[in-house]
Amino acid sequence: MRPFTHPLSRALGAAVAASTVLVLGGGAAQAATPSGEFEIAPGNKICKNQSWTSWNGRTSLKVTSTGSLTVVKDGRTAWTAPGTAGKGQCAVYTETGDLVVTNAANSAVWSAGTAHTYGWIQVQNDGNVVVHGFYGNPVWHSATHD
Repeated sequence: MRPFTHPLSRALGAAVAASTVLVLGGGAAQAATPSGEFEIAPGNKICKNQSWTSWNGRTSLKVTSTGSLTVVKDGRTAWTAPGTAGKGQCAVYTETGDLVVTNAANSAVWSAGTAHTYGWIQVQNDGNVVVHGFYGNPVWHSATHD
């Protein structure tokens, strides 16, 4: 079992060591890891027309103008969270580790079901979006990787 280091702290340390620039976008700090993948820490969110994007620009987790949470891979929609079209306002990565889409009234309309996993999200260069648990184990993914 590896010791726990907060994902954003680990990513920031790697970014500094690799002379990588911290990217701010979509209302959240994203830090590049040595593999070039971004880690999104709990407490961050994106709203309509905002996204978290992989280092190589190939993959984005985006809230569309219609409120859908989508994974866009190579410029095409590869996955959409069920029931979010016309309802979603923001995607929130909660402090407990759940990826949730909320409506304008801040009520959940979709959840990845990862509450109480206390991890981080990676928007990966291979086209996949992964929610990792406390110890780094994948607890949800978009199944959009190569």
